[in-house]
Amino acid sequence: MATTKGRKVANRIVSFHWPEIRPMLRGKEGKRVEFGPKAHVALVDGYALLDHAQFDSFHEGIRLEESLNKHIDRFDTLPTIVLADQLYANRNNRTLLKEKGISHSFKYVGRPPNETMAEYRKRKTQFKKRQGQRNHIEATFGHLKNRFNLNRLTWTVPGGATMQIQLGLIAANLNRAAASA
Repeated sequence: MATTKGRKVANRIVSFHWPEIRPMLRGKEGKRVEFGPKAHVALVDGYALLDHAQFDSFHEGIRLEESLNKHIDRFDTLPTIVLADQLYANRNNRTLLKEKGISHSFKYVGRPPNETMAEYRKRKTQFKKRQGQRNHIEATFGHLKNRFNLNRLTWTVPGGATMQIQLGLIAANLNRAAASA
């Protein structure tokens, strides 16, 4: 820091017990900085599937195509709808979803279409319904963190956090399957 006259240290170690952990600035009220892995989870019919986990901060919005490819590998078909966070609502993802014929839960951008009042109400109702489904997904993430201990990862062996996330998701999926049987 003395030679570069800066205040940042790239890839600094913040834990001797867990050297790969990195601080992530989140901007949330009460918790500006979070520690631990960042996971990219896909929910299909209520079942959670881990797509990607890493300790470095990454932008989820660039992983939509990879997630769609993993969905094709798992189920041999594309999803009919993507209910994703607004981080995914970039131009590339919008064109990708449009090309593949997949509907989404993003806000519409650009000029409002020239439509009748009935069409406007239908589009607005559909958007609110999808946002409600999106709220259910966020609630599922909160349930996974609280009920299956994904908010407190303790395995410090190499790859242990990813294994703990996968086991937590397996337990949640088994719990859901047992409840629906």
